[in-house]
Amino acid sequence: MLATVARAQELSDKPLNWILAELGLTRSVYYDWLGRGEEGDLTEHVVVPRSPLAALPEEIETGVGYAKGRPRDVYRRLA
Repeated sequence: MLATVARAQELSDKPLNWILAELGLTRSVYYDWLGRGEEGDLTEHVVVPRSPLAALPEEIETGVGYAKGRPRDVYRRLA
């Protein structure tokens, strides 16, 4: 995650606060990880924050299956 933030800073002109907000990280967590990374206390375990409003893979699969079974239904009805 630290590498992702560093790469985003290199490739964009966005401020750190914006990058962290897009990744779903708080500044305190980022700086905690940064400090632990410098001390060598950080493990290589990637945690990708996910929105609680995002659909689960099972929900997407069910929706796609429903839509394929009813090709004449309009998008509003499918939604």
